[in-house]
Amino acid sequence: MDIEAARKAAEETITAFEKVFLKDQKYIADDILTIADIFVVNELTQLYFATDLDFGQFPKIKEYIERCLQNPVLREVNKPLKEYGETLKEKIATAAGTQ
Repeated sequence: MDIEAARKAAEETITAFEKVFLKDQKYIADDILTIADIFVVNELTQLYFATDLDFGQFPKIKEYIERCLQNPVLREVNKPLKEYGETLKEKIATAAGTQ
């Protein structure tokens, strides 16, 4: 699968998740954080922190991720990924500026 096909698949999955699970509630199972949210947000943060996918096109997902990361345990677990993503984006920007 090439990068554009993977991006399209990710966008379709995120759109479906947003429409189905976050339609009228804050979290997957209702308005409380559950184990399902812990699993899902840890998958979403991989895209959120370490790719250039525009989450502005998915406002409910972006708000969901930020809401989940208010939980101190989830924030701490995702801290290395966030730092990795920031470092990766800096390296890409630096490389793009030197070519």
